[in-house]
Amino acid sequence: VAAGGEMQPSVETQSAGGEQVLRNAAENPTADMLAEMPSEEAEPLPFGASTQPALNEADVTCVTESLRQALAAPAAELDPYTLSRADMEAVLEQEELCQELKTLDLSGLEALAYVLMAKLGSLARAFAWFDTHRKGKFSTVVWDTGMVLLKIDLEKLTGFKPSQVFSMMDGNPSNGFVSRKEWNRFFGALEEGSLTELLKKAAEEKGTIVERAKRRVEKLEKDRPAPPEKATKRGKRRPSVPSVQQGSRQGAATDSGGQDDARQQEAEDLFRERARKALATLTPGEALTYASDTFTKWQSDDQAEAGPMILSGEMPDELLSFLLPEEKCDIVEELAEDMDLWVLSC
Repeated sequence: VAAGGEMQPSVETQSAGGEQVLRNAAENPTADMLAEMPSEEAEPLPFGASTQPALNEADVTCVTESLRQALAAPAAELDPYTLSRADMEAVLEQEELCQELKTLDLSGLEALAYVLMAKLGSLARAFAWFDTHRKGKFSTVVWDTGMVLLKIDLEKLTGFKPSQVFSMMDGNPSNGFVSRKEWNRFFGALEEGSLTELLKKAAEEKGTIVERAKRRVEKLEKDRPAPPEKATKRGKRRPSVPSVQQGSRQGAATDSGGQDDARQQEAEDLFRERARKALATLTPGEALTYASDTFTKWQSDDQAEAGPMILSGEMPDELLSFLLPEEKCDIVEELAEDMDLWVLSC
């Protein structure tokens, strides 16, 4: 399908074994004559195209797994704020490319060529980029690595996986390498000049794909929501502002001349001792929870059949009432930290 929507006889789509395959159906007699393509240094970079660092297989480790997942994910499900600025730009560049392909009604082979031209300047530059050893050919490993380093999801952009495209290029004979002759034959039916003009026109009207992505990133950064405030840890002791329950107790304490304060201290000391004993029973792999004035120890996996163990502790109910729930939790957390235990929650 050409850019204008006309069907060209040299490119066809067919179904083979339920899998859509796009192949170059023409035996273009002039394709072999294009074997000696000009080097990337000799070609001017088309307006609207970007450049890439030399393909180095070791650089693949610099492309994070989170970025790869983001490139493959539907745009509606992506939260750009979970990415670094550089990864955010890469994802938005792909979104701009994807939208441009839809606007220009490009798919399949034409979409592939347009993506390579936008990322690398031209089909000649693209082949030279993949031909890392300058031997006039490249392997499937280099092709797959290149797709990662270009930071694109080829299937999302063109409908074809990198392995499918490589298999279509690697023909006659199929030997695990794509030569310059095979590359030229594969893309020989395309009118590269018309695609270059489309790329140039889009860049003139809206800016290059890189520029558009940067503008979107800047807007996202400007509109970035403020991070949620971290919850402050509870104080180690009773809050400075008395609660209603505290107020009622303190009101009663005015008549008892501080007796409640003494009882509260007694309650804290007893509860602290009770909590220390419960925590001391823990062995590696076990956990302890505290709720409803009860300590519950959870056994390790190999003892799971025994079920949780309820740890009893003698403490009069009237003394428990002198401590607020958050005060009890604070005491448990303090002791756990002192004993170098990992605290998940109280």
